[in-house]
Amino acid sequence: MRPEVLFPLFRPTTALPGVGPRLARLIEHLTGPAVLDLLWHLPTGLVDRSRQPKVATARPGQIATLTVRVDAHVAPPRPRLPYKVICSDETGHMELVFFNPRVDYLNEVLPVGATRIVSGHLAAFGSILHELSRGNSALASRMVTTSPDVTVSTNLGAWVNQRGIFSLDVRNDVFRQEQVASAQKWMRHGGGQHLELGIAENNLFIMLAALGLSGPLFGTRLLPVGTLYDPFIARGLDAMNYACYQDARFMLVATPSGITLAPEGGAHQSISTPLIGLGQPGLTSFEPAYVDELALIMRWGFEHMQADDGGSVYLRLSTRAIDQPERTLSPQQETDVLAGAYWQVEPEAEAELALVYAGAVAPEVLAAAETMAEDVPGLGVLAVTSLDRVYHGWQARLRGHSGAGPSLSHIERMLSRLAPGAKLVTVQDGHPSALSWIGAATGRRVYPLGVTSFGQSADIPDLFAHHGIDSAAIVDMAATACLEGMRGG
Repeated sequence: MRPEVLFPLFRPTTALPGVGPRLARLIEHLTGPAVLDLLWHLPTGLVDRSRQPKVATARPGQIATLTVRVDAHVAPPRPRLPYKVICSDETGHMELVFFNPRVDYLNEVLPVGATRIVSGHLAAFGSILHELSRGNSALASRMVTTSPDVTVSTNLGAWVNQRGIFSLDVRNDVFRQEQVASAQKWMRHGGGQHLELGIAENNLFIMLAALGLSGPLFGTRLLPVGTLYDPFIARGLDAMNYACYQDARFMLVATPSGITLAPEGGAHQSISTPLIGLGQPGLTSFEPAYVDELALIMRWGFEHMQADDGGSVYLRLSTRAIDQPERTLSPQQETDVLAGAYWQVEPEAEAELALVYAGAVAPEVLAAAETMAEDVPGLGVLAVTSLDRVYHGWQARLRGHSGAGPSLSHIERMLSRLAPGAKLVTVQDGHPSALSWIGAATGRRVYPLGVTSFGQSADIPDLFAHHGIDSAAIVDMAATACLEGMRGG
């Protein structure tokens, strides 16, 4: 006979606080109908919500738990743009961003005037610009931002609030005059450092070309930063090409990218833009996964925009929240990040397999590596922060333009730690051919994973599984690589 103390374990999951019939059906589909079934379903990860900073001291990219006052709800001007809730504490303001929300639910759980505890990631790019905007550095004084009607959703809002919008005449903030809640301070004046455009990506690149030529034309270098959704780069390719041809200097920040903006549907998802970044002369492309990488790359980018032999910079970013590693990059790691690739998980000497990835698929790649750790000892994980830099470094070495004689290029040095016949599984939220050239560069068989068809509207796990870039697909491809290696393939 079953002891009475065990009776609660065999009750239906609806006996648990907060589990109703709808949630119980989902749990039953995943684990089974009883509380005991749920106990045997082990967690896949841990979210640390113990950091409780103030708004002003919260670190970008990290999970923060904050106690804030709800100031206002701001509905988007048109469908598919994010819904925002403005909050604050005694140190500053912040925005909570929701895509496709239930507005009645948000009004219920986040009523205006209430104090609430909220937790989540802080946008990295926007936070970096916010920090720059609050100072009086020479860098910030030369920066000019511009965007084709996606200023807020590409995280320029804090910069605009601090620096204002450029206008030949002073214009007051109409939203505040009419007492309409808005996260933005739309003050326009002659000292403003943001130019707001309509929905016209071609005009964005014409603007970036004009601003980026200010040095040679007028003797004063400006540092223009333009933002847009990554899939819409294609709308302005002709103007972008001629901007680079004229040696205009600008920083293009394309976010969101890939299929990670799934709730907005297939039209707002990009596939081929990594190849555009790789193939465009005069434009150096990067796709970092973490905030510390992005900060390094932006610093390098502003220097590159001012160098005699420099050029423009393209940052392919994601709105996907990723847990940030607790680390301090060593000087060598910083050098490798800027050179285009570094070992996030060091391989053992003569390892037979490595995972190579770029951008927002980092969690899936690391989860796959952890799953295979026992079966594939010595497995390495190579993070490619700039396929552009590593590709052109390899090409320069082949053509004798590297200035270092016959020495290996950066990607060759990175992969020289592996066995000569090691297999490479490459993963990117983009076209798989963007990373597959690494096999030719190092004489190794590549098993590429990526996106080759139009996107769909779904949640990230389902969409990644559908396109074969989730952790299960990575493990399966690694298994294929190992089996073919055993057969002499």
